Amino acid sequence: MVCAGRRLHRQDAVSAADFRNRLHRARAVPALVSGAADRWRRGHPPDSGTGAGGAHGGDDHRHLFRQRAVHWRILPYGRHAGGAVRGRQSNPHIAAPSCRIGRHAGAMTDIVAVHTVGSLSARAGGVARAVAALATALTETDVAVELVSGSAADDGALVLPPPALLAPRFVSTLRGPLLTRYPGMAAAIAAAATAHPGKVPIIHDNGIWAPSNIAVYSAVAAQRLRYVISPHGMLEPWAMAYHAGRKKLAWWAYQRRALAGAAGLLATAEPERTAIRKLFPRTPIAVIANGIDCPVLPPATDPASKTVLFLSRLHPKKNLIGLLDAWATICATPQFAGWNLEIAGPDEGGHRAEVERHVARLGLDARVNFTGHVEDADKPALFKRAAVFILPSFSENFGIVVTEALAAGLPVIATHGTPWAELPEQRCGWWVAPTPAALADAMQAALALDPAARRAMGERGHGWVAARFGWDKIAAATASFYRWLEHGGREPDFVDV
Repeated sequence: MVCAGRRLHRQDAVSAADFRNRLHRARAVPALVSGAADRWRRGHPPDSGTGAGGAHGGDDHRHLFRQRAVHWRILPYGRHAGGAVRGRQSNPHIAAPSCRIGRHAGAMTDIVAVHTVGSLSARAGGVARAVAALATALTETDVAVELVSGSAADDGALVLPPPALLAPRFVSTLRGPLLTRYPGMAAAIAAAATAHPGKVPIIHDNGIWAPSNIAVYSAVAAQRLRYVISPHGMLEPWAMAYHAGRKKLAWWAYQRRALAGAAGLLATAEPERTAIRKLFPRTPIAVIANGIDCPVLPPATDPASKTVLFLSRLHPKKNLIGLLDAWATICATPQFAGWNLEIAGPDEGGHRAEVERHVARLGLDARVNFTGHVEDADKPALFKRAAVFILPSFSENFGIVVTEALAAGLPVIATHGTPWAELPEQRCGWWVAPTPAALADAMQAALALDPAARRAMGERGHGWVAARFGWDKIAAATASFYRWLEHGGREPDFVDV
């Protein structure tokens, strides 16, 4: 899977001051790349502003990024921010500067990946978990790793890499009545990008639309740094239609330009790649799933368990209203008397109140339980007392919680709004339309099985997840993508160009 390519140039370690001096002598250093130059010229002439750097649409910074015919490198410059990047003194989460000290710390590599994210709060959901886990797994590759995150005093529990492997740089999050700012983001990115002399930085931003993404884009544009973006499903049709007016303004104000200027984009599954490709026809897209640290298969759920579990953010895109309508059908069926629906996860934007009102309207108070936010340490016990897991979302780019439920040995019901079409093929779940009727049919099928049959489905799901979604495989693919963007050569088989 890893495709490192042939090294095409050499860059010696120099100081930040030397970088600035050299910048005045030569703004860019061209280096020949291999292989597909003729094919590249036929498909994308050099003056089109496209290539592995993406479809830049005539942006004035398009020369910063790699084209297959010519590799233009802008030498890093700007203020050098050495040392720790500190936030507000009252913030308990401020840590020392990040440093990659995993088992490959002494290995030779010319790339440092600087991951950026708005928050590592556990309440931020799957994005925070995916970023922390991927950054941790990358410490076991030959790519140096830095992690920069926003941090607020009310973040609560954080999702952090093991401190022996990676210590994030935290930037204070200043929330105002109209605008959230990250005043230290540029300095933190500059410090991270120059923390490994002689290594070429590539910034890996996570998410779009958020104020943190604006701060990161402003920083990389000012510092002329190459970057990639993981949209985490935020370009899929349902997500684009949600608050569409607000997003349309943001799209033309900054978001389109930020995405177009990326050296590459990362999707977690084929449906997300399809959605991205419709918007950016020439930008390289890597399809790399999220991963999981799969535990040993836990003991079987109590055969007497009659709980259907939902675990995720309480947000309109999760289709909880539709789930409750389906649950009303289950509750009206005498065969399923005694079964309960447990809704676990943090409220977002006050949606829980709307869901609770719908429960009351349907008269389901005695058959629906709300658990609230669940810490990671408490998830095993939550899964253990469930018999079936359900994720009824309208849209998910991946759905990390599906891998968690499968790893816990539960059969899973997911919808066509998620990328889990293989659940029926792997004989570990159902993949249905996000309609009340389809959800009710799937739940009836799951609940009608005897406990041994559900356990067998869970065992198959556990084996599938363990074999396919280990973080070591995900990190190796991501590192391969970075190296291809830097060195060229034949693209890895998971990259769509």
